[in-house]
Amino acid sequence: MPRLLIHVEGQTEEGFVNEVLRDHLVAKGYHAVEARTLGNARLRQRRGGIRAWSAVKMDIARHLKEDPGCVGELCT
Repeated sequence: MPRLLIHVEGQTEEGFVNEVLRDHLVAKGYHAVEARTLGNARLRQRRGGIRAWSAVKMDIARHLKEDPGCVGELCT
C-alpha cells in the first residue's frame, strides 16, 4: 500500500492534515499519511507565503533521504 507524505508550511497546515485529512486518505487506500513541516518559519524574516522552489526542493530531497521507506530517484 502507498504512503503519502505531505509537506506543509506550518503548524496550522500540519494540524489540518493530521486532524482532518489523514483518516479520509487512509480510508481511500493509503497505508499511512504523514504531515511534515518544511523549513523553519520562525527563522525566516517574512513568515507565510511561498518559498523559492530551490529551497523547497532541497527540503523535500533531505526528508526523502532520511526516510528508510523511500523508493525513487530522490531517495538516493
